[in-house]
Amino acid sequence: MKSKNIRKPRGVRGKSISNLISLIVMLALCTHIAFGQARENLANRPSPHFRYVIVFDGPLHNGRLVEVLMESGAFSEKNLRELFDHLVTRFADPEELYVGVFTSLDQLPTPEEQDYMVRSGDDWLPFMAQVEKQPNAVFKRFKGNEGLKYSFGDGKPAKILILKGNNPFEKN
Repeated sequence: MKSKNIRKPRGVRGKSISNLISLIVMLALCTHIAFGQARENLANRPSPHFRYVIVFDGPLHNGRLVEVLMESGAFSEKNLRELFDHLVTRFADPEELYVGVFTSLDQLPTPEEQDYMVRSGDDWLPFMAQVEKQPNAVFKRFKGNEGLKYSFGDGKPAKILILKGNNPFEKN
């Protein structure tokens, strides 16, 4: 018995290809829409447009001490204000908040230096000489007052901004 090649009628094959093309177009459209929404969500995200990491977060007296490492190229008054807006929201409690912002790893203690400072009570180590050489900032929230003190390093004078209430850096 001879086998016959069974062919689908032309109309059926054409519809299969047409359906496949329609499916591909629909998938591409859905993917484009999904990525477009993801891009839009990324653009509207609530985080700053620069990179920073919190390298320490712990109790200090009746408050909290936070240390931040920020990209040195992003260090500016505008970005510091934006950073502190985020940190004030993140650390709403306790009311007393101290934030140190550094732009180089040389400004931060190693774990061994940190341990030594705790054990010895000595609060000066070689890394501390680097703090003023690089851009740095301190934010302080205390008794309803908020202020920012920052310097671009290399002996440049520090600038103080009062963000709320009175100068929290003045001794009362």
